[in-house]
Amino acid sequence: MLTRSEQFVCSILGTTRSDIRPFSAALDVILFLHFAQNIPRGDIKITKSVYPQIALLLNKSPSAVSRSVERLANLCWETVKNQGRLSELVGRELHDIPAASDILFYLAYLLHFGKPFFTVLDDLDCLNQRQSSV
Repeated sequence: MLTRSEQFVCSILGTTRSDIRPFSAALDVILFLHFAQNIPRGDIKITKSVYPQIALLLNKSPSAVSRSVERLANLCWETVKNQGRLSELVGRELHDIPAASDILFYLAYLLHFGKPFFTVLDDLDCLNQRQSSV
């Protein structure tokens, strides 16, 4: 049975021969660190905090996990871009391909909030402006 993050990645990529487990596990770790542990996005070091955990889980080296995650992140990005769904994924059009870590956070926000990353940030900005004017 697929995890929620595996189902999500499959919904983006469709049928693929690639092993999605490292990428979906990276999503799960980021979801846990950022939303359950409340660690700020800038304090989560993907290569130091995320990849080693996944490497232990999947019995792979951190560098193998890194390569796999980067490959799948780029594949997700290109797939969504080719389908014309970038704004649906991140909340705005981006012309350059972001780093794998950014793509992971974009997807984590979409999984957690059900809204694209930049839409969530815009919503938070509006909320903070309202609170500061009160």
